[in-house]
Amino acid sequence: MTLDGKVQALLDKVAAQAKTTQSVSAQFRQSSRVKLFREELVSEGKFWFQRPQKLRWQYDKPDSSQLTVNRGLARLSMPGEPARQFDLEHDPAMKAIFSQLFLWLDADALAREHRDYLLALGPDAHTLLLTPQPGSAVAKIFSRVELHFDAKTWMMESLRIVELNGDEKEIRFFDFERNHLMPDSLFQ
Repeated sequence: MTLDGKVQALLDKVAAQAKTTQSVSAQFRQSSRVKLFREELVSEGKFWFQRPQKLRWQYDKPDSSQLTVNRGLARLSMPGEPARQFDLEHDPAMKAIFSQLFLWLDADALAREHRDYLLALGPDAHTLLLTPQPGSAVAKIFSRVELHFDAKTWMMESLRIVELNGDEKEIRFFDFERNHLMPDSLFQ
């Protein structure tokens, strides 16, 4: 599929940045809005990402938990509970979720593997709108995804996910660190 020239230009910029990024970490603030309730749930934490497909997503507030992915294994840990482990090769639902997360976090991969989405520019030249292709697996979960990039660094500043049921999550990233050494134990 041929992309609009402006969309391709944005993808090229974020892909060029991604190709020079082997690892990134940042603080995040996640706002979750459930359509049926008025109140917004706000969570804070930190994430670490290292190519190829290593991730640690750690919530600190209001409740602590962490999710790690390393070599096809995902592990969810919460205080007072035994850790749950998922083999992504044998759990299609979890594999699909993490495939999308890695696609959004790795702009180079997004530039190559966006076949499940229709891509368009958002209200500015730094926002990419992803609308799931009808009939795709992602179309069963999301109505749209918005990725907003910093105009100078081309790092993702925010991610907004709108689910089919109307629930929304917005994650804002800040205090980035790029290409710093991350011990493998961080992803265990």
